[in-house]
Amino acid sequence: MENFIVPEGYEYIYINQSSFRTKLQSKEDVENWVHDLEEKTKVTYRITKTFLVGSKIFAKMDERAFKGENIPKNRKRKVESEARVSGNEYVTGKSMKNKPATDRQMVRDHINTFPRDESHYNRTKSEKEYLSSDLNMNRLFKAYKIKHPGTTVTYKFYRSVFLKDFPKLYFRKPRVDTCKTCDSLFLKSKSKDVIVSKQAKTHLELHQRQVENVLKAIKQDAGNRTLPESDTCTVTIDLQKVFALPKLTHTSMYYSRQLSCYNFGIHVTDTADGIMCVWHEGQSGRGGNQMASCLLQALNTGLLATYKRKLCVWSDNCAGQLKNRMLLFLYIFLVATGKFDTIDHKFLISGHSFSASDRDFVIIEKRARVSKLNNVEDVKKCIFTARPKHPFKLLDMGDFFL
Repeated sequence: MENFIVPEGYEYIYINQSSFRTKLQSKEDVENWVHDLEEKTKVTYRITKTFLVGSKIFAKMDERAFKGENIPKNRKRKVESEARVSGNEYVTGKSMKNKPATDRQMVRDHINTFPRDESHYNRTKSEKEYLSSDLNMNRLFKAYKIKHPGTTVTYKFYRSVFLKDFPKLYFRKPRVDTCKTCDSLFLKSKSKDVIVSKQAKTHLELHQRQVENVLKAIKQDAGNRTLPESDTCTVTIDLQKVFALPKLTHTSMYYSRQLSCYNFGIHVTDTADGIMCVWHEGQSGRGGNQMASCLLQALNTGLLATYKRKLCVWSDNCAGQLKNRMLLFLYIFLVATGKFDTIDHKFLISGHSFSASDRDFVIIEKRARVSKLNNVEDVKKCIFTARPKHPFKLLDMGDFFL
């Protein structure tokens, strides 16, 4: 009893094994003993915990058992095992294997040998740290077994130490389309040269402040549309990645010429509508002229219908498609013909240009992964069925270009 720590507020029944012909050496033995006790006393007991220390077994009974109340027999008898030996060892589960503190410290030291980094895509100081995206729990444990071949540490114990002792450590998911400015300045900020490191940290903070200001401006434009006196229609435009048709998996397709299908997305913030303009490379290309044509056709067909006199357009900085004189000519034409009074085109910062149109594209791409896309009509069907509750509006640009 000197090494056994009794939790406060618990009552225990001490079972003296020497008074029985068969010693109580397991939870099953305790259950059988309690069953015999129920037959004699005509009272239903429920063991909530058993504590095994050496040759002594302590059974914690349900509180109602001490009050003489019956417990319904349809309730499943729950038996949990738990023991704590002073200071360094923990005993859990049926196996009751002791894990000394040295094993826990060896696991900690092994996890600490892996390099980690912190997020640098915002100014907020985060306590989270990330391991390489190439790692996972299985690979960490295999590396531990290679380094300590004679260890008795199990995967379950290794994982429990990782989760309990490193609550702010995560496996980083592979990033795509990262910001080259953030990555470059972050690496420079780790330089041993104090001057270079200080300058990089300053430039990185300024860059992140610009990103925050742009995000605030987007939210402000989206919020202003709900005001009764708002006279501005806000849209985001972007070109989705190319659909290569037909979508087949056999190896010869990697060496064959496939048809490129394009989808230009217009997300109307006022109504949350997504307008998708579809065509293929046999009908036209994907330059600034085509992007301007899609926006003009959406206005002419009434898919982008608004009574508001101001138009606010958000897009990324792709010069060949969305940051060129063709769109500027279109805006001049729309203002000259009285369609709008003013048009503002605002640009997101490169590397931080995930917009509402991109969220629409994510929905489409999830649907495309489980769809057979053999021709342009299959692409249109995929886009139309990607969001059942609020379907995207389709605009076939093939006839317009031809």
